[in-house]
Amino acid sequence: TQVTDIDMDGDGQVDLSAFDLDGDGQIDAVVADTDGDGVADLIQMDTNGDGQVDIAAGDLDGDGVLDVAAHDQDGDGLVDSVVDLHSGAVDYDGDGIADDYVDVSTYGTDAGSVDTDVV
Repeated sequence: TQVTDIDMDGDGQVDLSAFDLDGDGQIDAVVADTDGDGVADLIQMDTNGDGQVDIAAGDLDGDGVLDVAAHDQDGDGLVDSVVDLHSGAVDYDGDGIADDYVDVSTYGTDAGSVDTDVV
């Protein structure tokens, strides 16, 4: 795994970390601290190696816990499903109403916790 840390605003604190997880020279994941508080609040991943982000997750309220994840399952660049990481509600059609639920408890009570040591 190769990691590149970037201080975007010159304050001495890492704002963005880019990861080459499989050693192919391409960035596979990006973790960002978008509000400068030292806690990662955005994660983007290219899980299939096509150069496109297909999974993204974010901490929308700044509490250090990921709130929502989006997944482009078919690689067309459009979000196919959104998951509320607290309730497990999944919205497949983008209407804001839960179409299904997934069991987030299998990931523990803090399924959306961000490892603050990453950034």
